Amino acid sequence: MAETISTLIVITIVTFIFLRYGRIRTVTHINYIARKRKNNFRVKYKKFDGIEYYHFRLRKQENITIKYSVTVEKGSLTIEWRDRKNTFFQKTFSESNEGEFHYKTELKLHTLKLEAEHTKGGCQLELARA
Repeated sequence: MAETISTLIVITIVTFIFLRYGRIRTVTHINYIARKRKNNFRVKYKKFDGIEYYHFRLRKQENITIKYSVTVEKGSLTIEWRDRKNTFFQKTFSESNEGEFHYKTELKLHTLKLEAEHTKGGCQLELARA
């Protein structure tokens, strides 16, 4: 019995340390709705805190234009678009913004990373192939 209690105390302390220093990160979704299609991605949420990844398969050696529209009512949202080797776009938004970026694919698999810090809003990305 005493051994079980001491084990639980150690697990609690280790978990607290990992949470405190960012080794473990919890993800909060409230009214989180994401829709991913071949050429676009949309997400909206009442509260989002954490990291989410979405993967897209594209053709090699293809010119891509990605238009984005970000709505931030509270907090901040970081968008990162990358393949395994390169980061093509990374930006942190603390207010609503729109824009686009262009690049030529080298690999097939690309990743959209959304990292939110207690944010409310959403974003939309549209892929256009040239």
